Amino acid sequence: MTNYATGGVKRASRQVTKQTEVIPGRESEMIENNAGGFSFELDQWKTLNRFLILGVETSTYYTSAQNLIKMQTANLDKCINTDAKRVLKMVYDISKEGRAPKQDATIFTLAKIFASKDNEAKKEAIALFPEIIRTGTHLFMFSYYLNEMRGWGRAVRKAVANWYKMDVNNLQYQIVKYQGRSVEGSDNKFTHKDVLRLSHVNPASEAHNDVFKYIFTGVIPTGANLINAVNALHESKDNVKTACKLIKEFKLPHETWPNELKNKKEIWQSGLDGMPLNALIRNLGKMSAISVFNKENTQDIADKMTNQEYILKSRLHPMSILTALMTYKQGHGFKGSLSWMPNKDIMYALDKAFYLAFGNVKATGKRLMLALDVSGSMGSPMSANSVLTCRDASAAMALVTANVESDYKVYGFSTTFKELKISPEMRLEDAIKVISGLPFAGTDCSLPMVWAKSNKEKFDGFAVYTDNETYAGKIHPSQALRDYRRDSGIDARLAVIAMTPSNFSIADPKDSGMLDSVGFDVSTPEILNSFFRGEI
Repeated sequence: MTNYATGGVKRASRQVTKQTEVIPGRESEMIENNAGGFSFELDQWKTLNRFLILGVETSTYYTSAQNLIKMQTANLDKCINTDAKRVLKMVYDISKEGRAPKQDATIFTLAKIFASKDNEAKKEAIALFPEIIRTGTHLFMFSYYLNEMRGWGRAVRKAVANWYKMDVNNLQYQIVKYQGRSVEGSDNKFTHKDVLRLSHVNPASEAHNDVFKYIFTGVIPTGANLINAVNALHESKDNVKTACKLIKEFKLPHETWPNELKNKKEIWQSGLDGMPLNALIRNLGKMSAISVFNKENTQDIADKMTNQEYILKSRLHPMSILTALMTYKQGHGFKGSLSWMPNKDIMYALDKAFYLAFGNVKATGKRLMLALDVSGSMGSPMSANSVLTCRDASAAMALVTANVESDYKVYGFSTTFKELKISPEMRLEDAIKVISGLPFAGTDCSLPMVWAKSNKEKFDGFAVYTDNETYAGKIHPSQALRDYRRDSGIDARLAVIAMTPSNFSIADPKDSGMLDSVGFDVSTPEILNSFFRGEI
């Protein structure tokens, strides 16, 4: 990399180009973004990485979800045709490491691989299938996507057969907990019965065969303790005491509880010990509404939600926790009439859990500017029916860095630039409030570097959280960083954290001092810090 503190400064170009124009000589590398400015085009693999982590279930400010799906699907096909095994590895790594808030895109991509003509990739996908498709919900989603693409060939049937070879006790759990699922946006509901019919699975043992018979006939196998317990629970729906005993003894998931019992606080209290973390945070509102929490179990729940080892093992994504926090705080859900009074101890626990879900992030020891794009386009929701916008999430992500760094400043920018009163002592909801009340305008991603140069501020690195829809500046961000390096004598680095699944970036791919990363990726904070430390 050029040493901008010495001779490289004198040789650096002084060229300045408006963001609505292509940088001369870089025409083949730049594309027009959705706001009318020009940015660097991501290569097919970085575009795929954004898709697998961010998905495309909702529109951005400038682009409809339909157009995003079209663009990402075309790129996905290109990647699979180029190197299907590489695509499979990306799917496996992102899914296994819990790096994406939702699994829709990884499962869709896995189905695409099985629908491809690459037999070698499909062989590897068969072996990895149970590790990517970990729950019945994942299996139903995969089945829906595959059905939309092609028929059930030999490779798919073998992969599904591998999935159903799991331990019989675990199979019982999958059967009783995940009874059916409609993929969002479709009316096509899949069940285990549908999947078994389509895949023609041969049972791995007599015990497996008995469970399959139960799926088709309802006849409970001998020794199937979990299935027996669920059946007994439904027969005891008028006896709360018996129902509580069954739920507690067999750790029956709440999906198996009769609807008639779900308004009884004793039922929820009996299920707290065995309730997975994801189910727990999803149902905090319901439990608060019917007064489930008391002094003793509130402390137990808080302890569970702030146990880092348990959080990481559960693969609960930080953005799922943040969404749960913001939903719980508002005291009502998106649908229905359910409302509740938030419990402060629960809110504090969720706040702490958000940071813990990123693992142990190391400090850089560098002088950092955390620059949050607060323009109008960042007001797009993270996902359909989300309480969080990309703007909100950027503040939360920046706070992760702020919590481990000692020398940093936080700024907000659109076509103006101002310091934000955000500190690590703040709770997440308060940090989000700081940027939610700002006036929103167009986007100029060069402002962090332009301002730092003009004010002779010393920064070793700039972390810019943006959707990359920049168009309003008189200079491209990459040129602004070049000028800052030249004037300051600092070999400053720029990390761009993408908050939407577009295929362009303000980061110059030819500059090793610029990094394009992905917001909502659980690995992002540590990647950023490694980058600023000069390790990558």
